[in-house]
Amino acid sequence: MAQSRGSPRVTSEVSSLAEVKAHLSESVASVGEQHERITLTLPGRPAAVLLVVDDLESLEETIPVLSDLTALRALGEDEAEIARGEGENIDSLTAAMQARRVGR
Repeated sequence: MAQSRGSPRVTSEVSSLAEVKAHLSESVASVGEQHERITLTLPGRPAAVLLVVDDLESLEETIPVLSDLTALRALGEDEAEIARGEGENIDSLTAAMQARRVGR
């Protein structure tokens, strides 16, 4: 397949529709196994993207969060607390979760 652009998490390829069509099973397997994305071109221009369903669902779930200013502010506040060394550590969270399970 044609040119590859990498990122820490996802490999993205750009291929012609004809090329992917000729190797559809391999392309689908590669997308599923490696969580890569393949941009399909018609003729030479991006037309569609082939990606694994889990990645699509993750993107769709992220959109509302990124569109919610209140949620973004809360995330920013949480990150600031962590940077200041505030908040709960993993041991106290684990203990709290175990206590809740026992209390049920």
